Amino acid sequence: MANPPDPFRDAPDELVSFFLDAVCLRNRELRIHPLTADESRSESAALQETDFGEALGLIALDDANDSNPYCLISRGIGRGMVLYYSHDGSPEIRFADLASFKAALIAACDQNLSIDELPAEPLRPYADQQTLANTLAELNRDDGDTAEFLLCLFVPLLSPEQLPTFEQLGTNASFFVRESIASYIEMHPRPEHQAVAARLAADPHPQVSKVGKKALSCVNRVLHSKSA
Repeated sequence: MANPPDPFRDAPDELVSFFLDAVCLRNRELRIHPLTADESRSESAALQETDFGEALGLIALDDANDSNPYCLISRGIGRGMVLYYSHDGSPEIRFADLASFKAALIAACDQNLSIDELPAEPLRPYADQQTLANTLAELNRDDGDTAEFLLCLFVPLLSPEQLPTFEQLGTNASFFVRESIASYIEMHPRPEHQAVAARLAADPHPQVSKVGKKALSCVNRVLHSKSA
């Protein structure tokens, strides 16, 4: 029988130093429990048995005993970023890299914050927007659950100028994807987003239209401020 693939095979070099350093930050009261390399290898192998985990090459970084680990993305778009794998909500990218995640753990320990209160800076748009747009366009043609998860995960990495991508994803069959576009526009409203926001505000799914109306309101405020 062939040996199972190494879950760390696509990991960046800095993962080794993270395991060596972060384990010293364990704090039971704050539920901060970074994993050792051996602990992570076992949990990561299980994560990568799922379609979503395999696609991203997820590597478990902590275990707060809540089934919602922080994970390193070791494959594809977002490689090197850290996501929060929430089972109650949608997984989302929280940190640009391992160094930022480690810094947040240190800050949490210093400020007596729990693992649920990790300080994080807003993510910057993905450096290679063309590759991101091409990847999202390909995923948009896939109606599978993994594609839906990945679309929602990567939308926050878009630049506000990516209007064609917003227009494409704003008509995706998944209301979760359409909602993610509405949420993005609400956070980053531009005048050129008005038509997409208006369509989302009139979406037949109430979960989309609720956020779409907020997005449209934000876009209209920008338009009014420019015309004033």
